[in-house]
Amino acid sequence: MCIRDSIYSAGVDDVGAFYLGSGNDGKIFRVNSQGQGIEWSKLEEPAVYALAIDSDGHFYAATGPNGKDYVINSQGEAQVFFDPQEQYIWTLAIDEQGNVLVGTGPRGVIYKVDSRGQGDIFYDSNETHITSLEWDLNDNLLVGTSPGGLLIRMSPRGTPFVIYDSALQEIKSIAVDRYGNIYAAGLSRSQGIIQSQPA
Repeated sequence: MCIRDSIYSAGVDDVGAFYLGSGNDGKIFRVNSQGQGIEWSKLEEPAVYALAIDSDGHFYAATGPNGKDYVINSQGEAQVFFDPQEQYIWTLAIDEQGNVLVGTGPRGVIYKVDSRGQGDIFYDSNETHITSLEWDLNDNLLVGTSPGGLLIRMSPRGTPFVIYDSALQEIKSIAVDRYGNIYAAGLSRSQGIIQSQPA
């Protein structure tokens, strides 16, 4: 399979299949462990910016513009799970209780959505976009922002603390290794750099 679309997001399920969220036709591709790929699902919005799979195998996909969070069954059939009335959903994260954390723009709000698709504001930042979400080893939510390029650690109660103020405009993605070290990929309009910050 040759994918001619732009790839904006990726995920992997418990059997080793890869999923690729794309634009500008709202397609999600599934690639099995043998490298065989298909167009698996197609959503209404042009771009699929985030994918997430919970411990029960529920598959979520987030889109923009006119950002919506979809839940998709094993056949690739999608239905709207949560509509925050935001222009973009950039990132998703799932907590141990199965709630979906939804990072949006351009108002810089994170929503917490339960299994019924009912969502409330979890964090209303002073930033324009919430661009990345990840969990640290202590179940704190790590938040990347734009345009301030901040890396924020939020306690389970929702108390924010800036742990890194990047010189770049956007924290695009976050990863945590087994020792608790935090890695943040940052970018600006004309440059990109990988920076790390110990936990």
